[in-house]
Amino acid sequence: MLHMQKVVIIGWFKFPFGSAAASRLRTLSQGLLESSFKVHVITTARIPLRHEDLTNTGELFWQGIQYESQNQHYDYPDTKKSLFQLVRKYLRDLRAIFNSWIRVYNLIRHGKIDSILIYGRSAISYFPVVILARIYGVSLFYDMVEWFPPTTFQGGLINPLFYDDLLGRYLPFLGCQGVIAISTYISEKYTHAHIPCFILPSIFDYSLSLNIKFPEIEITDKHFVVLYAGTCKVGDGFERLLDAVKIAFSQGCPIRLDVLGTDGLSGHAAKQRQICEQDEILVSCVRFLGRVPDEEYLSTLVSAHCLVLPRPESQIVKAAFPTRLPEFLATGRPVLTTNVPDVPRYLDAGIHAEIVAGDTSNALASGLLRLWQDPERALRIGLAGQNRGCQVFDYRHYMTKLSEFILNKKFTQE
Repeated sequence: MLHMQKVVIIGWFKFPFGSAAASRLRTLSQGLLESSFKVHVITTARIPLRHEDLTNTGELFWQGIQYESQNQHYDYPDTKKSLFQLVRKYLRDLRAIFNSWIRVYNLIRHGKIDSILIYGRSAISYFPVVILARIYGVSLFYDMVEWFPPTTFQGGLINPLFYDDLLGRYLPFLGCQGVIAISTYISEKYTHAHIPCFILPSIFDYSLSLNIKFPEIEITDKHFVVLYAGTCKVGDGFERLLDAVKIAFSQGCPIRLDVLGTDGLSGHAAKQRQICEQDEILVSCVRFLGRVPDEEYLSTLVSAHCLVLPRPESQIVKAAFPTRLPEFLATGRPVLTTNVPDVPRYLDAGIHAEIVAGDTSNALASGLLRLWQDPERALRIGLAGQNRGCQVFDYRHYMTKLSEFILNKKFTQE
């Protein structure tokens, strides 16, 4: 009887929906499942309880992928603000991390793990998992998607979380079978140390684009709708995007910016919404749409004329890759993205996407104006981007090689 390779994916992320990490790991898990792997996802984050995924045994399965949270489930996101609630949250999160170690240990003891894939870089969270893998001879892999400098953390070098993240980057040096890297920057960091690497950029299931309901929209003088998806977090370039909107408006473009993913009432987006409400131009040009149901996400994307990824040049961006780029391209709408590292590796500027420099708001504004002023060119870019995205970002393109990588077979990456 053919042995089904059992892979456990562990980390701090929403699953199966709720974040860019969820999208990546959901798609990766789907590909492994189709390649005859048995996938078990363990998250230490709080996630909503999806009753439709519950089985009679109390286990959770999404499309054949077993998953569980070692934290608490919730019906609605937290609105906690008090010091007491924050302390209780941190204690609950630490307990979830400890419980994840016990869970992995028990799965290993019962022969239910052949390989472990760690998503993230926290030394505190994953060092015990590394030790368990070493002791019991379980294959160990990492999925590295970010590389944070001290400025990312409040307090910089005095913030202990920076050192937890920094030390987490060095966990693969303790011994592992390989690193899955989202970018060439991260891949080179580990290949120089002779650690096997597999470059897996952002991926998407392009078969979903076949089910998108495309609204009949035209670029008219009434509105030129630009859509940004995210939470306006630091490093996303949202401030420059707002400046670009004002520049385009001053050039006569009837621009409207729709912000999908946040209502702007909390987190990083609260400050940005306040800026918009106090600006005489932005107050009428920017809408915060909040979150939409997962089944409506793609149809919301195609309701815009242009989708934008405004990340500026920075140390974070140098190591990362725009996680929403594949799903944006899948809509067939023109995508405006900055020329962050690795994007030109997959896309040609002006053919598959409108690619601009990430150092100024003027560059973003110029890209927006070009798409508005030449709708036929925008249509060609959108369709060419969709075709190219299917060729280089559909998860099926990578699964054979990734399976060989996890099984420690000889492979060559194109």
